[in-house]
Amino acid sequence: YLAAKHMIISGSIPLVGITSSVTWLHQGPLAIYLIALSFLLGNFHPSSPSVLFALLGVATVYLVYKIGVDYFSTQVGLLSALLFATSPLVIVNVRSPYHTAPIPFVTGVVLLLLYQLFLRRSKRLYFLGFCLGLLFLLELSNTVMLFAVAVLFYIFRKQFNSREYIKVIIGFFAGITPLILYDLTNSFVQTGGFVLWTVNRVRLFFGLTLSGESTGVHPLSTATFIWDQIRRVIFPADEAIAVGFVAIMLIAVIFSLFRLKNV
Repeated sequence: YLAAKHMIISGSIPLVGITSSVTWLHQGPLAIYLIALSFLLGNFHPSSPSVLFALLGVATVYLVYKIGVDYFSTQVGLLSALLFATSPLVIVNVRSPYHTAPIPFVTGVVLLLLYQLFLRRSKRLYFLGFCLGLLFLLELSNTVMLFAVAVLFYIFRKQFNSREYIKVIIGFFAGITPLILYDLTNSFVQTGGFVLWTVNRVRLFFGLTLSGESTGVHPLSTATFIWDQIRRVIFPADEAIAVGFVAIMLIAVIFSLFRLKNV
């Protein structure tokens, strides 16, 4: 809030956001820009950022519906939108004026663009790259999405030429322009430091450490953490409901696969 207020009053645009869990790396400043915009629209009312972020959450419900319809069917779209709109963790996230709140909205746009690209052959490559840049500008861990898209492009590499790859890359760098400008006067600590941090996390994942503290050597605690996140999305107040919901979904998936096999 203070950074957004200072940006409006002083006219000085921040190029990075809050520090991440790695204190020498910062998140992107996109959330600050959105909060500043809400202050301008809401005459500096302290609730205006929450309203703007909540509106993005409402728009995301439609995006989830559209993704379900495009990729699968109308029934899947309606069910997906219903589950998204009623998920406790989603509701808490999208109504909070925090840098993670717009992630589902931008991710939804990326998934729709990927559908248009790979299934409809509609090549909005600059915009796709730009949206991937915005994801990185919201939260550094969204790099996972970059890897996923890179894998898709590798699988379908025969459909693209080098100029089209360059368009995606240009769009991405346009999306992370603030971080690049910041790095030009800060020894590339953001982009270069993030690459080094990513390599280090991969090393720890595979247990290449003398301390014994890594994701790969503690599979049980890692699985417990993953389940806790899933439970919070479904129904955090009662684990039995979450277990029952997941069981029903697994049965539905198995039944659907069995039907497809016998068609």
